[in-house]
Parts: sequence; C-alpha cells; structure tokens
Amino acid sequence: MPLLRKLRSNALLLCFSFFGIWVIWMSYQLDVSPGVRLGYNLAFYPRLLGWAILVISSIILLEQFFKSGGKDSERIQRPQILTRRALIKRIAGSTLLVTLYIILIPIVGYLLLTPIFLLAFIRFLGNKNWAMASLVSILVTGVIYVLFWILLYIPLPEGILIPRII
Repeated sequence: MPLLRKLRSNALLLCFSFFGIWVIWMSYQLDVSPGVRLGYNLAFYPRLLGWAILVISSIILLEQFFKSGGKDSERIQRPQILTRRALIKRIAGSTLLVTLYIILIPIVGYLLLTPIFLLAFIRFLGNKNWAMASLVSILVTGVIYVLFWILLYIPLPEGILIPRII
C-alpha cells in the first residue's frame, strides 16, 4: 500500500496525534503556580491527558502503518447483526443495569458494587467465560480505584454498608 494511501486511511489517528500535541502545547501556556493540596499546578492534568492521547494514537498509528498488507489483513469480518427485538433487549438491559448501579453505588460503595456490576454487564453483553469476566472486572475496579483514590486523591463512593478499606 503506498504511503499516501496509508496516511489517508489513518487521517483520524493523525488528527488525534496532532490534537494531543496541541493539548500539551496549550498546557504550557497555563499558570504554573503550584496547587494547594497536591503540589500539582493547573497544567498537570491537561499535560497528562495530552500525553495519553499522543502516546495511544501514535501506538495505534504505528501499528496500522507497519501492518503487513497480506490478504489475511484485508479480510473484513462482518459484525454480528442483531434483530430488532434482541437490540431492544440489549438496550433495555444495559439501561437497567446502569440505573441500578447509579442508585446503589452511594449505598453499597464503589469497591463492592463495581466488580459485581462489571461482571454482570460483561456477562450480559455475551461473554461466556466466567473466569475472564471475573478477572477483568476485578482488575478494572482495582486500576480505577488506584488511579482515582491513591494517585489523584479523588474519593470514590464508600457506601454506608462497608467502612473504608484503604
């Protein structure tokens, strides 16, 4: 595949890369006085976001750019087509699960409810592997907890049923 065709087919990823660079550049225009509580300045989170956008879009872009052009890579898999009834069931079930999660999280708390919710949601969307769904739900809950509560000092709902663990 010629270089121009590869660049044209990955134009959105290039836009994301340039957007990440723009966010990083604009973050250097912000006030750099330190924050009151954490010692971070106002530019910390925009720079973090900009670098995340730039790194992720660059990795995907490089993966697409250096992908082999064989016949197997050009084969497109057809997405699963749902009937109207199945689609309505999936939307209604997803809405019900998310609504229950929003209602119960202040009562039960993030650490207890989120892995249960994620496991139910993953299973509802069609994953039949209990072990993988359980592992993913526990890992995602842990990563989000560490990111928000420990690194960013943003409290997550503790709930009234279980005291704070960490």
